[in-house]
Amino acid sequence: IMEGEWTPLGGLVDEVALWKTDETSSVEDIWNLGTPNDLSLLATPPTNWYRMGDNGAYKSPQWLIPNNENKDKVSNYSMDFDGINDKLIVGDTSSFNFVHETGIFTMSYWLRLRDHAAINIIRMSGNNGAGSVYSGFQFDYVNDVGQKQLRMIITKSPQVVIVSETTTNAITDNDWHNVIVQGDGTNVFFTIDGVTQTGSGTMAFYGTGDAGYPLSLGSVNGYTPNPMNGNLDEVAFFNTNLISTSTIYNGGIPKDLTALSPLAWYKMGENATYSAGVWTVPDEVGANDGSSVNM
Repeated sequence: IMEGEWTPLGGLVDEVALWKTDETSSVEDIWNLGTPNDLSLLATPPTNWYRMGDNGAYKSPQWLIPNNENKDKVSNYSMDFDGINDKLIVGDTSSFNFVHETGIFTMSYWLRLRDHAAINIIRMSGNNGAGSVYSGFQFDYVNDVGQKQLRMIITKSPQVVIVSETTTNAITDNDWHNVIVQGDGTNVFFTIDGVTQTGSGTMAFYGTGDAGYPLSLGSVNGYTPNPMNGNLDEVAFFNTNLISTSTIYNGGIPKDLTALSPLAWYKMGENATYSAGVWTVPDEVGANDGSSVNM
């Protein structure tokens, strides 16, 4: 519907296509004697092609009409990481101020994890040029000596100065779980599906990292072993730990987090667009949009 002095349309619209070139010579092929044609087969396919109802999907409160390029490449609710080399790069250490000098933060995401020996889920770090991390953080899952653990690590070369972990035996049951990690400036606490876990470790170093590896979801950026094997959804970062974990968990139903003022919030598949082999995942509250690698 066009607003202003224009009269709104009353009727049906289908097969809307746009070109950046003069396609006068292709008019008959586009018309195709009155039968909608597969415009992707033209000598010059349209830049944008909306098939309207054919590929439309209803997500309350609106219909989403994808560019036809995306008709078979849409992940509406989560992103699947293959356990080999998939990752999503979001922001960088100069613009994404998470785990800052106060050590007070909240991180939340929804996870469906297939069993794996060790999985790097989220990492942001600096690099000293020789490959050694000297500041940053890593959050991962490990299966060590029969104990399945979620672990938060904050590093400063040459040693790890905090390892906070919690044992869980149900996180790799191929079902969805909400994981919330909070720091109070001294300790790190885990909440899984609304239940606070017993953790260990004391913060001795806080930092956002330096120029080097940007924030990475799904595997460590620049380091390929042990990438994530499973699904991620609703990834959010906050610079406060005063948020009630029950408010985020919401009884097991992901909710709109905008009112909680996250630093960044990635709904993952929702609102993501695919082009030239890359998924672009928008930051719903800021400018740190994510770009996929190998997905």
